[in-house]
Amino acid sequence: MMLFKCSAALLATAIVSSVEADTTTPFGKNYFGKKFEPAFEDIGEILRQSDLRRERLAEEAKDPSTRRRLDPADEEFFDEFIAHSDSQTCTADAHAVPFNEQVRGVCLGGWQVLEPWITPSLFYQFLGKGQDTAALDTYTFCEVLGPEEGNKQLRRHWESWLTEDIVRQLAEDDHVNSFRLPVGDWSFNPYGPYVGCTDGSLDYIDQLLDWAHKYNVSVLFD
Repeated sequence: MMLFKCSAALLATAIVSSVEADTTTPFGKNYFGKKFEPAFEDIGEILRQSDLRRERLAEEAKDPSTRRRLDPADEEFFDEFIAHSDSQTCTADAHAVPFNEQVRGVCLGGWQVLEPWITPSLFYQFLGKGQDTAALDTYTFCEVLGPEEGNKQLRRHWESWLTEDIVRQLAEDDHVNSFRLPVGDWSFNPYGPYVGCTDGSLDYIDQLLDWAHKYNVSVLFD
């Protein structure tokens, strides 16, 4: 059985070789009505083709006699996509999501849940320290520094590491529409060394949610 790379339908649409037109069906073998050449830069055309696919499926639902049949030459017409044997790709995936509706996100790791590899500057102060005086995560950060100094440094980090201007830039300039935000249970119910050390965490999370709402960005809590 031929395996077709249909999960990346939009990319497959852009790279598939040109298809000969055929007038035996309402839309032709290439139901977009014309030949097309590889064109990564023409995202508008790719989205238009996807819309035409949806229109054709709607027409088939009303009149089953218009449904595409298997063409033994080089294409197989399935209900959800067209498979191209020569290039092992598929086009017109009915499940392809238009670009403007796709999730395009970034992870805000290292902000509420500390990770040395993301924010090493917070952990330089522990270089050369012993096992009981070095921090590797939020728990040991608060344990070693204590509630007062730990909270002082965390608030400075929360205040500067993520700002409204960064959120605006990600949303407007980079077209990001979703944030993944790792959070710890200690932000909601502090215990152990987190008591006092993580005070104010929820205030900054609430502020982020306000910014996200302002710039139409969804937030996934993790």
